[in-house]
Amino acid sequence: MNKPVTITRNEFASKLETLRSVLVSHGYSSILLQAEGALRWLTGKRYQVVDIAPDAPTTVSVLVSVEYEQPSIQFISDSWEKFRVLDIIEEGIWNGMDVDVSYTEAPDIPKNGEILLPGQSSFTQIQREIVTPLAEKTEGNQYAKLQWLIGESRRTLVDSVRMLQEGMNGEDVRNLIYSMYHERGMELNLVLIGLPGMEKHLHPVYDERKQVVKGKLIKLAVGARYCDMFHSASQMVKLDEELSGPESQAYAALRDAALAYADLYRIENDEGMMYEKMGKVFQEAARKHELPGFEKSAFLHHAGGPLSPLGNRDYTLVKGGTRRLIPYSQFAINPIDCLVYTKFEVQGMVRPGREPLIFDDFHQCGEDASNFDVMPFHSQRLRLPKIIIG
Repeated sequence: MNKPVTITRNEFASKLETLRSVLVSHGYSSILLQAEGALRWLTGKRYQVVDIAPDAPTTVSVLVSVEYEQPSIQFISDSWEKFRVLDIIEEGIWNGMDVDVSYTEAPDIPKNGEILLPGQSSFTQIQREIVTPLAEKTEGNQYAKLQWLIGESRRTLVDSVRMLQEGMNGEDVRNLIYSMYHERGMELNLVLIGLPGMEKHLHPVYDERKQVVKGKLIKLAVGARYCDMFHSASQMVKLDEELSGPESQAYAALRDAALAYADLYRIENDEGMMYEKMGKVFQEAARKHELPGFEKSAFLHHAGGPLSPLGNRDYTLVKGGTRRLIPYSQFAINPIDCLVYTKFEVQGMVRPGREPLIFDDFHQCGEDASNFDVMPFHSQRLRLPKIIIG
């Protein structure tokens, strides 16, 4: 699959229409976007000058107005960013389209009720409603970017795992993963590396004192990024030794529970109900796999949740929460078992009126069955990550 461009005219027009629809539904005509992820979503361009969180403000802001039939976009920055921003405007996808684009260093932004500004109580949720759903649903360039990214990211993660050697330390593993991803045109928002001695670290930060050891489980997780798309993925590996019975049994139960939990990501389900049912899902997996105590895995790690251009997770589900899913938004869940601390992750999309779409991470990995298990999920045939024996 060829790497898609960062944005197309149809994609840009669809995003503007989504922005207009959401703003109007909330009684606004304009919004000031400052987050790196939101600016990438709108323009297909990179703005950050340091490695920052996708939901953090960058050095450029954009005031988007849909008050009139012709939308307007005003870029705002300090003087030292002027020439870089002017180049972005000159090269923008909006050229030749019916969009008024301008630049200023001294914006005059009226504080009236029609302009949505960062810091207002409703800003976070409304911005989420704008940038989280795929504007063209499962068609168009945005979906193509997502499919390219998740396939290339998983292929790169698998290839990295195959290059692990005994004695490599945490820094060696981190450098390997970063170099592999960057060589293939992807950024990394996070890399977690759990080496022997870090089994109970649920978010293992790389440690140069820890090493790859044959016969011991290794836990890797990445947040890969291409423009406004993210891939959240985990991979377990064990060098030169087959899985033990407890390892194999715990991972199988974790996979089954994760899929059943993913099936709850439906429009009609609210946050609190999904969180509650997650516990019952893990209880059923413990019973099915005859693993007393496994049911505690449900709440060992965070519960996962929606993801978007604003980051690997917009939020994680919490007990009693009232937030609702957005049609054609993505989600990722990554539970960890409480017995041997394996980790399993899937990413999917919420679809109106039906079960979620679970993404096939392995569509660019060939048919090597040592990399994945095949399981049914409603009408889908899923290739799911297995613990790779390296």
